[in-house]
Amino acid sequence: MNVVTASQDRRINIHSLKTGKCSRYYKVDSDAGELLKVSLDPAGIFVAISSSDKNIRIFDFYSGNCVAKAFGHSELITGIKFTRDCKRLLTVSGDGCIFIWKLSNDLTKLILERLEEIKPKTSIVDIPKTIQEKSRELPSPIPPQSFSPDEHLPLQELHNALSNAIEQPGSSSSTQNLTG
Repeated sequence: MNVVTASQDRRINIHSLKTGKCSRYYKVDSDAGELLKVSLDPAGIFVAISSSDKNIRIFDFYSGNCVAKAFGHSELITGIKFTRDCKRLLTVSGDGCIFIWKLSNDLTKLILERLEEIKPKTSIVDIPKTIQEKSRELPSPIPPQSFSPDEHLPLQELHNALSNAIEQPGSSSSTQNLTG
């Protein structure tokens, strides 16, 4: 098990939870500025980082190669996270804008294939009945909505747009692809 950190000297550090020591690191190109936030995808294949140059970069966790780079925020990115469905990357900036980036089909496919490989081999039949019953009580998740990074939406406008999209399931929205 590993922990991934980003440091001000433009390094992505991989630490072993067992030893607490840095087991390897990757140097990010010198034009990136300071690395600010880091997020590992659910399968542990890609690392997304934000930096002081307001760019987002996605790196292959195992090789350290940059596989995608994107720009769109006008302020520093203060949060970054892959969605559970592995199709999007969420970013939040200091100006209150939230961007929902669509990952390329190739990146999504790799992540989902890896998740399938590491998925526990437990079937619904093996889960105790009480857990099955409780899982039926949970509300279903709301599907994520996409917005182009050209649309800088403050939180209240984003909330209103998402509310309208939820009330009108057929509404369309533009999507910004995040590809290498």
